Amino acid sequence: MTFWTMTIGFAALAGLPPASGFFSKDAVLSAVEHGTGPAQPFAYASALLTVGVTGAYAARAWLRTFFGPARVEPLAEPSPGVAHVFDGREAPRSMLWPAGVLAVPALLLGLAGSVAGSVAGSATGVEVEWGPAAVSLAVALLGAGIVYALWRAAPEQDPARLLGPFRVPCERAFYVDAAYAALVARPVLRLARVVVRTDTRVVDGAVRGSGRATLGLSGLVRLAQNGNAQLYVTGLFAGLVLIAVAAVVLT
Repeated sequence: MTFWTMTIGFAALAGLPPASGFFSKDAVLSAVEHGTGPAQPFAYASALLTVGVTGAYAARAWLRTFFGPARVEPLAEPSPGVAHVFDGREAPRSMLWPAGVLAVPALLLGLAGSVAGSVAGSATGVEVEWGPAAVSLAVALLGAGIVYALWRAAPEQDPARLLGPFRVPCERAFYVDAAYAALVARPVLRLARVVVRTDTRVVDGAVRGSGRATLGLSGLVRLAQNGNAQLYVTGLFAGLVLIAVAAVVLT
């Protein structure tokens, strides 16, 4: 089931008929081909190059996952002497059923839309322009064919070796992730740490300080408000004496 669902997914990704990706890719290429402006040739060439590259890396992943001799691949974060072998075992059912369900529209949704549009004659149906579709299909198969030829000649080696010195930049996504981490992720994390420290020491500190001040003031007030009637009377008389003394002195 893993093999067939991934095969359908790769076919949709590469835009091979009758997978749904074929129809969506044809719509994009048709729109670019009928576009106008000085950038139209560059946009169309870029679109075709993308089609070929997509067919190539889909074929590479498909071949290296399911065909050829068994091999050992390092883990994503390798430890000394740690590796895993692709032994062909299926994934758990919790992962297989979603893949199986999604494989059905990936295979048939575009075809169903095309048939429905043809039968109903609706402008909203999926219409295929077979000229651009044939060109894009040939380009996708060319990319997949080059990868297949390299893999067939040396199944134990990665067809990506064809990229030569460009392989590392491609594997690292042309260093976009590294630039994003340096320019965005790390500065935002540093700012977040400053905000956390400010919130902990300033905002929370002010709240805790006001609480401690209130507790200290309540301790002073409690000394006078202790429920001792004699203390209250004594305080009252002391106040009267002070008022009388003040009145005599001031007059």
